[in-house]
Amino acid sequence: TPLPEQLLATDRILGPDDFVAGRAENLAADVVVVGTGAGGSAVFRELALAGVDVLAVEAGEFHLPHRDFNQREEAMMHRLFWDNGARTDKDLTVTISHGKGVGGSTVHNICLSEQTPDAILDRWHQSFGVSGWSPQRLAPVFDRVRTNLRIAPISAGAVNRNNALLRQGTEALGWSGRIYDHNRFACLQCGYCFLGCAYNRKQSALITYVPSAIQAGGRLAWGLEVSRVNHRNGRTVGIAGTWTDPTRGRRLGPVTIKANHVVLAASAMMTPVLLLRSGITDTSGLTGQTLRVHPAAPVAGVFPEPVDGWSGLPQSYIVNEFADFYDDGIGGHVIIPLFGHPGLTGAMMPGVGPGLHSWMSNYRHIAAATPMVHDESKGRIWENRGRLRFEYQLNKRDQQELARGLRNTAEIFLAAGASQVLLPFSRRPIVARTSSDLDQIDRIGVGGDNVLLSSVHPQGSVPMAADPANGVVDSRGHHFGLQNLWVADGSLFPTSVGVPPQMSIYAAGTVVARELLRSKT
Repeated sequence: TPLPEQLLATDRILGPDDFVAGRAENLAADVVVVGTGAGGSAVFRELALAGVDVLAVEAGEFHLPHRDFNQREEAMMHRLFWDNGARTDKDLTVTISHGKGVGGSTVHNICLSEQTPDAILDRWHQSFGVSGWSPQRLAPVFDRVRTNLRIAPISAGAVNRNNALLRQGTEALGWSGRIYDHNRFACLQCGYCFLGCAYNRKQSALITYVPSAIQAGGRLAWGLEVSRVNHRNGRTVGIAGTWTDPTRGRRLGPVTIKANHVVLAASAMMTPVLLLRSGITDTSGLTGQTLRVHPAAPVAGVFPEPVDGWSGLPQSYIVNEFADFYDDGIGGHVIIPLFGHPGLTGAMMPGVGPGLHSWMSNYRHIAAATPMVHDESKGRIWENRGRLRFEYQLNKRDQQELARGLRNTAEIFLAAGASQVLLPFSRRPIVARTSSDLDQIDRIGVGGDNVLLSSVHPQGSVPMAADPANGVVDSRGHHFGLQNLWVADGSLFPTSVGVPPQMSIYAAGTVVARELLRSKT
């Protein structure tokens, strides 16, 4: 597959300069795909390989990794994320980070790769009537994703000190965990995965699916912010939006693109907003009403010896002792390691001035991890005066699960030899030095704004179901209320998937692309 820079010589990549020069007028395609993250890029590639006239549009930049990814937080957080990675709800209780740019969140994710658990897929069928998503039907799809992304186990030698401490504490407690799979190849272990891989070793959609689609004849338009889906007489007729220059932050002019089919893969945050903004209704009324986020809250352990979490792979080990959803698709949490560069770490540490300095002075000695809850809570997304808004509160069950996860994570660090553990309560620093100190978690509680939640896995905001009374799209990803409109990202999951979702979303894009192709025959 050619790298992004090798594709610029083709005439199939359009950007802001093409619009200014008059080379991006009167655009049309058989299929327009909105968004180029895991789901959108999979649709783009599958359709292009099938010979379909397909145009993928992306609001963010088309990055050349060797030129653009400079490994500096102040630059890359702005270039790779919506709202600089700090999109917050109206009560400032949860921060959601999701990607902007060709490749979407696959460009900044940390490469953890696991297919949707069988029990989750079974639950979708039993509880929502979803058909065609059984473990048996999806097995070859996951194999295809695994091959395209070169997914393989992380070697034991690549487990850095931060991850090894999580493993050490887990094994000391007799709990279950494992070294994970990832989509890197010949990794240099520089530790800057979250800021984009400058060395083309992370097998993101930017250097795998998207180049493959363009090489097969697909077209890409970047710097194009879609504002609405155009529709007439009960069917889609294309999209409308604005050409921008995302590098310089300029808006250039309006654009209308005609298409027979529109595929929305703009993320679980943006896809429902596009539907609502376009006046596309559904019988269930669930568009934007069922947001799941895999809520997380970081726990930091301070160790006598240096941890140097920036050295090596940021995430390689996961604790699955409490992942109840593997059994019945309901409840539970996993515990995953975390690492933050200084800016992000400083923003999450408590205090200001001397208080913050005292914590940051231990930066080299801090190991971090978080419970990630398979949430049943449902958030809401809408638009107000042109800005995306959302709200999300943990229900009682998920509060109990998060509290259990915080305690378990802290116990792991104490078992691994941490001198103190910082718990993520927002009003004042809560520090535990012994297991008995962890009783504070239940005493204070994790509801409301007591704990600042974070998420990098929004999903489920445009759910699929067998019955239009219970979902927005059908099992094919086709919208119940509008002909030739499809959804192909994490929005369509009826529940959260419990595990890092990139493989699930790539698979969803593959399934929807094949169903779209089948509808055309």
